Formats: sequence, C-alpha cells, structure tokens
Amino acid sequence: MKPAVDSSEFIEGVQWYGDLLRNYGPPDVSRYSWIEVQNAFAT
Repeated sequence: MKPAVDSSEFIEGVQWYGDLLRNYGPPDVSRYSWIEVQNAFAT
C-alpha cells in the first residue's frame, strides 16, 4: 500500500476538515493537547 498524501482528494479532505474546525470548533482547537481534547469531549 502506498500513501497518497499528495492526491487532490487528500488535500481537499484536509482543507475541508480545517474549515470545519475553524468555523464550528472552539477557539484554538487545533492547539489542544490530548488532555484538552478529552475534557472537551467530556463536557
């Protein structure tokens, strides 16, 4: 199996996920540590 992280589908998916986090996630969610992620899910 060969990873395809440079395919247009992969890039589009990463951009979609980034937009999702920016538009609907809590402030600075991309900087959350593992503990902060767990706490966010628990609340």
